[in-house]
Amino acid sequence: MKILIQGLAAGPDADAFVAALRDVEFFQTLTDAQLREVLCFTKAVEFEAGETVFKKDAEGSEFYLVRSGRAEARFPGFFAPKVIGTMGPGEFFGEIALIRDRPRAATVVCVEPTVCLVLASIDFAIMLERHPDIAAEVQAVARKRSGG
Repeated sequence: MKILIQGLAAGPDADAFVAALRDVEFFQTLTDAQLREVLCFTKAVEFEAGETVFKKDAEGSEFYLVRSGRAEARFPGFFAPKVIGTMGPGEFFGEIALIRDRPRAATVVCVEPTVCLVLASIDFAIMLERHPDIAAEVQAVARKRSGG
């Protein structure tokens, strides 16, 4: 893992990062100013192909939005891990562990070089506290993804 940029609200790519966040279903109701606030807490991180982002049952401490590349969510299997989902550009993962205060539900591995926007749990919690409408949307998405 390599941190590319810390605090994405300023700089030449800020508008592209705002657009990337706008594509996440629970950020869609935010204004550009609110999205830039979220970006103040966000970093861009690059993972190599084959690199593990996190392992199943690890403590959840970050939310990830795939900017480029591809990652797989996997469950351990008897002979090989079972792929339960693939995330590409504009898709996200890691939100369930953050809002439900549970360990990671799966292992996530990058299957090609991947750049993610990353938001730490403490910053995620601050954002949800400041924006209750997002908190409700995040809860609904987490319920849908965790099967109840």
